[in-house]
Amino acid sequence: MPVIGNSKLVEDITKLQKAKTMVAKVHETVHPFSDTWLFDAKRHQYCNSLMSSEEQEIFFMDVEKVDHSIAGQQIVYGIQKYLLG
Repeated sequence: MPVIGNSKLVEDITKLQKAKTMVAKVHETVHPFSDTWLFDAKRHQYCNSLMSSEEQEIFFMDVEKVDHSIAGQQIVYGIQKYLLG
């Protein structure tokens, strides 16, 4: 695709196109799982019952109380670091 503009603009557009392609690949890879993950809480509830209250605070396992805004940021960081390089 021909681009008109200075070299910095061309470089930025090229980087954005590359990032868009990588994001599309990641989306294609994880999309089948993103809406279908189910949490089987039976085993984690048993493990949680074996821990002291201090250990339960350290090893937080209640998926209903997860701060999804932070979890989402951590997932994006992991994708950026380990999948996109």
